[in-house]
Amino acid sequence: MAFSITGHIKVATLKKRFLKEFGLTLRVYDGRSFADEGKTISQIRKKKGSGDLSVRKSMKVGTLEEKIESEFGIKVQIAGSDNSYLCKNELTLASAHEKDQKRINKKDKKPKAIKPDSPITVEENENNVDQTSENTLDEAQIKEFKDLEEEAEDSGDFRYLADDIAETGDKEWAKKVYMKAESKAEDSMDFASLGDSIYENLEDKEWTKKVYMKAEDEADSSINFCQIAESICQKLEDKEWTKNLYIKSEGKAEDCNEFIDLANNIYEILNDQEWAKNIYMKAESQAEDCSDFSGLANSIHENLEDKGWAEKIYKKAEENAEDSYDFENLAESVRENLGDKKWAELIAQKAKELEDEN
Repeated sequence: MAFSITGHIKVATLKKRFLKEFGLTLRVYDGRSFADEGKTISQIRKKKGSGDLSVRKSMKVGTLEEKIESEFGIKVQIAGSDNSYLCKNELTLASAHEKDQKRINKKDKKPKAIKPDSPITVEENENNVDQTSENTLDEAQIKEFKDLEEEAEDSGDFRYLADDIAETGDKEWAKKVYMKAESKAEDSMDFASLGDSIYENLEDKEWTKKVYMKAEDEADSSINFCQIAESICQKLEDKEWTKNLYIKSEGKAEDCNEFIDLANNIYEILNDQEWAKNIYMKAESQAEDCSDFSGLANSIHENLEDKGWAEKIYKKAEENAEDSYDFENLAESVRENLGDKKWAELIAQKAKELEDEN
């Protein structure tokens, strides 16, 4: 029997069942943030589809993420069981779980960091990898890490291994493994994630910058540019570069939700209300259904605190509502954001009438 996702299921329940069924973590988003786990899928959905979706282990990771986006208008990402990395899009859920188990087994075997009796000097840290490793790890630990390095297959494998090595204090060995991760990187997010790790563990801004540049070269979607921009702003504090990436993201945005996500990023990362407002206006011109208008109004209320504009868009959402899900979600938004209990009750009544008809 196939695993089903329906509008009535709560986010927390869906994630719990998904982990139990497929052994993987389902990250569920509401805009840029993780979705409220107490809400149902129908309450956070941005699009009206057929109402449910069947999922099988033979389905590819990327295909499932796209289907959930298409069916519910909800962004999800499938991660490993420990939620520490994202699964490759080309893997089936079954293959991703198998790969995850191998990764977990490797992690269980990973030697724990030990604290040397005295700190490593600068001169020692500049020695070759083998010499440095002898100063920070014992013989068994070195062998264990080398075995894991030989078993590593893709950029993510090498990056996670380098992260672990860096934790022991062996920065030189970690650097060499990060170089292998860079040589194996295939797409924008491989490079972006690698840049994050290099910055956090080696504090090498120049190398980080070069890797982010490669991430930018490989970026092919609005969300890619947004994610790179956020890392660059937070880690390199380069607002001009960040701004240019958001301009590229705007050029790649294709629908209402992508424009909303971009405007949210611009407001939260750059604190540029005027630019965000202009992007929200583009989102409004692209809105097609109730969920589009409702999601837009929610963001405008939260970030611009413009109740008047939000109210106008909520009215458009009501005009485009088609089923009880639409009216229920809209009623909740109007009640919480506008504080208009009377209007919210009228909308909720429409939802009840549709439910009674069915």
